[in-house]
Amino acid sequence: MTQFYPDGFLPEINTDVMDFSVAAGVDFTSAQGWNFDLSVNHGRNQFDFLITNSNNATYGTASPRQADSGGPRFDQTTVNFDIAREFEGAGRSTNLAFGAEVRRDHYGIRQGEPFSYLNCKDDPSVADKSSCVAAPAGIQVFPGFQRNVSASRMNIGLYSDVEVAFDGGLTLGMAGRFENYSDFGQSLTGKLALRYDFSPRFALRGSLNSGFRAPSLHQLNFTNVSTQFVTNDAGETVAQERGTYPNDSSVAKALGIPDLKQERSLNFSGGVVARIAPTTSLTVDAFSVRVEDRIVISGSFTAANLAGIPEAIAGLNAVNATAAQFFTNAAATVTSGMEFTFSSLHAWRNGGVLDFGVSGMVVNTELDGGVNAPMLLAGLESVIFGGQDRSILTEWQPNTRVQGSAEYRIRRIRLGGALRYFGSLWVQEGGNAGERPCGASGFAPSSIGGSRQQFCGKYVTDAHVGFKLWEHAELRIGEQNLLNVVPDQNHVGQTRSGRLEDSSGRVIIDTPGIFLFSRRAAPFGFNGGFYYARLSLRF
Repeated sequence: MTQFYPDGFLPEINTDVMDFSVAAGVDFTSAQGWNFDLSVNHGRNQFDFLITNSNNATYGTASPRQADSGGPRFDQTTVNFDIAREFEGAGRSTNLAFGAEVRRDHYGIRQGEPFSYLNCKDDPSVADKSSCVAAPAGIQVFPGFQRNVSASRMNIGLYSDVEVAFDGGLTLGMAGRFENYSDFGQSLTGKLALRYDFSPRFALRGSLNSGFRAPSLHQLNFTNVSTQFVTNDAGETVAQERGTYPNDSSVAKALGIPDLKQERSLNFSGGVVARIAPTTSLTVDAFSVRVEDRIVISGSFTAANLAGIPEAIAGLNAVNATAAQFFTNAAATVTSGMEFTFSSLHAWRNGGVLDFGVSGMVVNTELDGGVNAPMLLAGLESVIFGGQDRSILTEWQPNTRVQGSAEYRIRRIRLGGALRYFGSLWVQEGGNAGERPCGASGFAPSSIGGSRQQFCGKYVTDAHVGFKLWEHAELRIGEQNLLNVVPDQNHVGQTRSGRLEDSSGRVIIDTPGIFLFSRRAAPFGFNGGFYYARLSLRF
């Protein structure tokens, strides 16, 4: 809107967040040794959006500069009752526990003010429609939520757990949980765990358990239209009014998008526990987790994708959107890896104590099988669950993470530090630039397609020093990321990059783009070092 912003403008998405929680409970032990625990917990979160420094272009010069776009809220109340007791005798120790949980979830969306989402020509308060301007409807960058939503769910769960430790070194654990959802029926999950201590210094352990996760109320009921900047096949970043539709909407039904199903998982793990010395221990575990019918948000279906499905086109037009996306049970994944921990504590006669530890993990996630596509969308699997979305699940986190930390304490002083390593990772965006390996100066052809960049692994150093001022007070001075390490500069999903010169050859602007660092490839952030001083008082 050049009348308001002749030099351009940057809309601001301001948020008003409120969190509230309260908990109460009682526990007691009977004369027979039974432990009883009753608790009630309630929490609420609400997230409202106020868009400023913007405008609804369809209203022309009559447009306000800000709008209340509404926002989601979530409430959860749980009541838990647990009973446990330990039994001794007959060459074994048995711990028995069972209980129940009742949980109520409520999800809602507060509708934005009409101006935040309406097209001027659809506003009954505007008498002269000739003043309306042909433009995307709604407040720029974040059109308001167009309707109020209120959805609730009740869940009743029953569980039992028994663990038996035999005198010979074998420990056997079994657990089961039955749940009844008011909207997703019933589920039964279980766990079997074994541990064998060959000696006080060495043990093997393993477990097998199943899992169940019903789609969240958010995934079932979220609906919104927002301005999203996406990379097209030409590598250009363009604005798109993208609507997110629930699976029971007319648009989803027109496309044959099925109702969401629950995710089910199967988890195997096994490893060793070693006590090398009285104050030194090591654990190493391997694991594999398969998740069926994993819920993801689809890619963007545009009018071109939906040609021949007039009901879907009509649904887009009804909310002034140019593209649609949905939550869907897209595929199965397998996550496997290994994790370890090493800890050691040393004490000296002068009163000094050194606490040292190293931990880390190597993990890999892969897709298992093809993409689940409804009949009407056959051939559009790359849109339902495209290359970028697959990359999000399988590549956007480092496969390797290792952290070593140490703290030395003597009298009133403590000195500590940590060295953290985050392995390399790949990020894929739209476009077809090819791939840029870690440390490379340019892109090379990619057999996978898309625009891909590998971000190099990085080491991050932390340090702190603490002084005990008196019995209940301590001053700590420290830093996180001492050497001011930042991720590699971003070369994919970039926008507004380039060099501009005037007629005389004078450089007006030369920039790598708006997003110097990728928010998607910064497991330790991109703000560099953080330095602090903290005074702790304990009463």
